[in-house]
Amino acid sequence: MKKGLSTRLIIHHILVSLKQNNSTFDKLFNHYINKEELTNLNKKFIQNITLTAIRHETIILEIINSYKSNKKINIDEYVLL
Repeated sequence: MKKGLSTRLIIHHILVSLKQNNSTFDKLFNHYINKEELTNLNKKFIQNITLTAIRHETIILEIINSYKSNKKINIDEYVLL
């Protein structure tokens, strides 16, 4: 798998796990980072994007609610938006 895709997939897995489980970011970050051989730049990218998404969760929810129809949104669609 290409490095760009693997980093984005790790971000996706971390965000989904944080939303569904009671895990901490540090535990999940270390768990997924140990599986892959990533450069420091990629590790910083994953950390930056994930923490920014967590910080702006309320804004993301407002955007999703304003554009979605009345159907229920699943977790993968939520994280990808």
